[in-house]
Amino acid sequence: MEIKNSTQNRKLETHNAIGTLSEFLKYSTIKENPGKNFSTKETLKELLHDHEIIIVELREQVTISTENSNDVVTNDFLIGIMEKHESIAWIVRRYLN
Repeated sequence: MEIKNSTQNRKLETHNAIGTLSEFLKYSTIKENPGKNFSTKETLKELLHDHEIIIVELREQVTISTENSNDVVTNDFLIGIMEKHESIAWIVRRYLN
């Protein structure tokens, strides 16, 4: 019986961690508005928008994680972060109204 090393037949992918500001900005879905001076209300609207983007992305990741694995710890971690952003969004929304 021959035992084959499966790693010999697989192409290993290397995922490098991003570490520079330009890399973070390249992959970020929240965009900055450099040079713009917002009023207080406009700033809060931008803040709310950013939190809503994060909430949507976290929901997508929770769904993907739930469908692809049984990693309850990671799901709980993501849900906890999402709940914090939902709370902040609620507070900002309430202030704007």
